[in-house]
Amino acid sequence: MDEKIRRGRGRPKKEESINGRLEIRIGPSEEAALEHMVIESDKTKSDIIRRALMTYYNMNYGKW
Repeated sequence: MDEKIRRGRGRPKKEESINGRLEIRIGPSEEAALEHMVIESDKTKSDIIRRALMTYYNMNYGKW
């Protein structure tokens, strides 16, 4: 009897996927600044926020 391969539903997860989820609320001026950075850098909002977080962390708390 052949065993069936059980597969999950949907797209398979990437090895280095990001599991945390964060929702932030920003005002119109912050939204405009973020949109400007998206256009100028050709990066996603999430990538910009992640980089800003790590830059802030490294400046204030030192590198790991």
